[in-house]
Amino acid sequence: MTRNVFNNYICESIRKGLAGEIKEDEIFLKEEKGDSHPFTCLLIASETRHLNVSIHLDSMYDDYLTGISIQRILALLLYRLRAMLKALKGINLDSTPPFETVKDHLRIRVLSKETVKTLQGNRVYLERDHYTVAFYMEYESDQGDNVMIPVLTNHLSDWGRSVDDLMSFALKRQLEIGVLMVPLEKASADPAEMKENSIFDQEKPELPKDCRPLFCLTQDGCELGAALIENKEVLQRAYELLGRNYYIIPSSVHELIIFPDTVPVNEKELCRMIRAVNMQDVREEERVCDLAYYYDGKNGRISNVIDYIPEWEKMLFPEKAVFIRTSFEPEFT
Repeated sequence: MTRNVFNNYICESIRKGLAGEIKEDEIFLKEEKGDSHPFTCLLIASETRHLNVSIHLDSMYDDYLTGISIQRILALLLYRLRAMLKALKGINLDSTPPFETVKDHLRIRVLSKETVKTLQGNRVYLERDHYTVAFYMEYESDQGDNVMIPVLTNHLSDWGRSVDDLMSFALKRQLEIGVLMVPLEKASADPAEMKENSIFDQEKPELPKDCRPLFCLTQDGCELGAALIENKEVLQRAYELLGRNYYIIPSSVHELIIFPDTVPVNEKELCRMIRAVNMQDVREEERVCDLAYYYDGKNGRISNVIDYIPEWEKMLFPEKAVFIRTSFEPEFT
């Protein structure tokens, strides 16, 4: 089955599976230009059901090519969408919910610039240099799944709140959920296997002097951990535990990989490695960016390594691919 046939089959099957719940013309395919190649998303944009979902089909097609049946892929996708619809039925979104009932449910997620292009609606974003911060209201369905409802510009207007206000509550929510810093060799995609204490209760690890120890920084539950790059309190605590400045790699939307600068780093090669791993091993919808960051704990500042040579010129003249580091300080409240 070709990619186009696969995508159209999934789209038509979802339309049939959600018939009566979502109008047919609210479920459609959209092709976007990615960083390296075009990719296709299944978009579900229903104003009446307050559902706004973007699903990358390319990663599902990759699963299909590995031997997973299209029926299983479709069944899991329908289950996920029906769970979201069921959870939304219990939430009155016909009008903007009061901010007092929302503030403790605010979450942030960091998205790649390519992923943002696929999203619909007037969403509230905070633009960073090479990624975007999106705001959501998170609720739990009867099945225990988390439903992420995007915060829209009209919500901000009705609440009389600013983006800084939302960020303040979202960062507080991160701490309430819990933050883990785990040696990378002990990190697991299964939340039940992550037995580390909160980063604020941990003692300083012993760092070898002749190699580069790697740590996974994530949220309890192993979801949306890359958004911790926005939390100065967490970044500073990691600095206290490591005892020195460190590099940050947003390895996916769910975690950060950090390591102290005990060993010299070729930043140019580091970014090349990140890009290669993103292209080969990370799903398009879970990528953040192809850059590493550097945290200076003494000054509480983040530096990002930027390739300022255009992509086409770098390919023709690789010797010109010079990386520079520029600093910025996130707007924390």
